[in-house]
Amino acid sequence: MKSVRKLIILLSVLFCLSISGCTYKKSAVISTFFITGIVYDQHTKLPIKDCEVSFIDTGYDESKSKEQQKTLFGKSNESGKIDINTNYPWGYTTGPFHTTQGDETFSLEFVKEGYASQKWDFNGKELKEDCTTVEVNLGEIFLQPAEK
Repeated sequence: MKSVRKLIILLSVLFCLSISGCTYKKSAVISTFFITGIVYDQHTKLPIKDCEVSFIDTGYDESKSKEQQKTLFGKSNESGKIDINTNYPWGYTTGPFHTTQGDETFSLEFVKEGYASQKWDFNGKELKEDCTTVEVNLGEIFLQPAEK
């Protein structure tokens, strides 16, 4: 009798798990990033043209954030101004027992030949204007000339 009861419980658990496994789904989201700022040389205070601004996913997409690959979002113009408006697709898995939605964290890296690069970390949830718009006002970025 006890072994029959254990078997019934085991089969019930397996049945529930198999049904719940079918309810997992991938949710896709597109966030729009508005990134503004001005890049200057630390010593001369002159604007820096063509400073690359790269996005590093550290907590949006469940797969991309593990790799933390750089995605070039744009460059500063001849006045050192950064004015980027771009979409970033990401996703996560939802199911009955958990959701893998990340913390919506990211880094921006500023790279220009002849200068030391900088990486700034952000929490997208703190910068959201609405559900899908992230506004990042960088203000002034001062890059240190690389040592020779």
